[in-house]
Amino acid sequence: MSGMISGFSGAASSYNEGKVKKDIAKFNTAIYAANAEATRAKTKYDLMLQGREVRRTLGTQRAMFAAAGVEGGEGTPLAIMAETAGMGAERAKITKYRGEVEATEWINKARMARYEGKVAFKAGQMGAISGAIGGAASGATSAASMGAFG
Repeated sequence: MSGMISGFSGAASSYNEGKVKKDIAKFNTAIYAANAEATRAKTKYDLMLQGREVRRTLGTQRAMFAAAGVEGGEGTPLAIMAETAGMGAERAKITKYRGEVEATEWINKARMARYEGKVAFKAGQMGAISGAIGGAASGATSAASMGAFG
């Protein structure tokens, strides 16, 4: 009789453990997804700041060339400003790439947490089934030993 109670108690425990692990994984999934969105928002903001910095640098260069009496529309001044703009564009590409890599890492963590939650819940269900079967078998064995079946 105690084997039957123990089996059913273990079944309930296994099921509850699986459910709790699934709930934790669901919570982690939401956090990871939010981190991915926050990373994308930060990247967008960083790109805006970098663009502002490049425009400010180009304005400073134009002003310095003008103050020196150098025409900024051709030759060396234009080459310098084009180089500045090109470096700014390259820096923006790198920033965007790094941000997307980090966001993708968060998304992959979210997917993994979701999967682990499903696996833990299934394991809890299987443990519950196994415990219930074991408890029923133990009860039947006890009943048979007391002559309940014949």
